[in-house]
Amino acid sequence: MRRPHSIKRSKGFWENKDNRRQFFLELAKELGFDPMVPENWRKVSDAQILAKKVKLSHCTYLLERLANFLMPSQAGRLLTQFKGLFNALQQTFPDLVFEGIPYS
Repeated sequence: MRRPHSIKRSKGFWENKDNRRQFFLELAKELGFDPMVPENWRKVSDAQILAKKVKLSHCTYLLERLANFLMPSQAGRLLTQFKGLFNALQQTFPDLVFEGIPYS
């Protein structure tokens, strides 16, 4: 059985800086802080990132539900691919200085 095209496209989802940026901006909005202040990211835990559902904007409602069923750990893949929140943030927001900020 052939998988829908939109799910196949999500394989490199986190390689796209715009996808990471959208995810982090939405997460910061939901948690109520300014994402452009590096110190604000200190309090964000891996659990909060893992709990955030990834929105695949190119999916219809049914395909998005199917994608969430087949790939429930998209946010976990972000942390794994970039070896943690700190590295993902640095590569997503290169103009911000994250050095010396301990993360929870």
